[in-house]
Amino acid sequence: MSSIFTNLRRFLDDDDWRYRVVEDNAIIKFSVQGESADFECFADVKEERNICLLYIIAPNRVPQHRRLAAAEFLVRANYGLILGCFELDMEDGELRYRCGVDVEDSELSLAMAKNMIYTAIATMDRYYQGLMAVAYGDIDPKVAIAKSEKQDRNRSESSVPDDIKAQLENLLEASPDDLTEE
Repeated sequence: MSSIFTNLRRFLDDDDWRYRVVEDNAIIKFSVQGESADFECFADVKEERNICLLYIIAPNRVPQHRRLAAAEFLVRANYGLILGCFELDMEDGELRYRCGVDVEDSELSLAMAKNMIYTAIATMDRYYQGLMAVAYGDIDPKVAIAKSEKQDRNRSESSVPDDIKAQLENLLEASPDDLTEE
């Protein structure tokens, strides 16, 4: 079986990522340009525990006087997330998104690495502008979350082909009896 570290590097190489290895082949660092900001990223590979953690670091720190409001924003964001979570260091204001994969009795596949990295980046990008509006403006966290999630829905809906939208609308309008098989 290949190591987590080897497979993660294989994915990054195959996908043409620029990265650097630090700390005795346990950390991989890279940068990414999102739609809303440039993010620093690092993967922390813990071979002995069969875990790979990925962190996406926001370029701005949350000012101390806005950390409670930012924390509310992040709790609201985390509640609906399927994979990963946002973290806020209440001491220094560092904001990051963390996700990971446990590969015990398996190995990190290229698809797993891709999904972990792209999901984490997309999630940070999705919520970043709303968080900055809370951290540096006077925007209510509940309002900022609603805007972040609405923008994401609008982006998703605009990429769905019209014939698929029509089929989904028909399903939503159908009664449960219409959906059962005979």
